[in-house]
Amino acid sequence: MWAVWGGFFITCTVLGISHQLMLGGDVGGELELYPSLAAASGFAFCFLGSTYWGKCYIFAAVFFVLAFAMILSLA
Repeated sequence: MWAVWGGFFITCTVLGISHQLMLGGDVGGELELYPSLAAASGFAFCFLGSTYWGKCYIFAAVFFVLAFAMILSLA
C-alpha cells in the first residue's frame, strides 16, 4: 500500500513541477492541472480497490467522474 501512495506522491510532484515549467512559473494556469491530479487519484484508488478494500472502487469512480467534470467546467 505504501508503494501506491509513494508513487502517487511522486506522480503528483512530477506533474506539478512539469506543469509549472511549461507555464514558465505563471500561477494563472494551475487549475488546468487538477483534472490530471484527479485521474491520478482515481488510478491509485482503483489499484487499492483491487488489492485491499473493494469500496475504494467507489472513490476511484468519483475521482474519474470529477476529472471529466472539471474539464467541462474549465471549458
